[in-house]
Amino acid sequence: EGLLRSLKSLVIKGIELAIEYDENHPDFPMTGQHMDNFAKRWVLHSSLWSFAGSASWDVRNKLADLLLRTSGMMLPSDNENGSLADYRVRVENGELEL
Repeated sequence: EGLLRSLKSLVIKGIELAIEYDENHPDFPMTGQHMDNFAKRWVLHSSLWSFAGSASWDVRNKLADLLLRTSGMMLPSDNENGSLADYRVRVENGELEL
């Protein structure tokens, strides 16, 4: 139950970030593609940290690999040995950043 509460909190935080971004950028709000990129990456980020945030680094990396494989998404090429856990999601463009 606690893990699901964590996931809910993180998903709500992502929604708040998207709304805040649009409110602060009325001249250029999120486009459909921008929102799609942000939402997909935020769900992966939220899933990883809600279900494995308190797990060991090894377990967290295994879940990160599983999430990436099943989502079909790839990490940016700037960190070949990196893990999803190394990245954050940028609301400004919906991409991952170290």
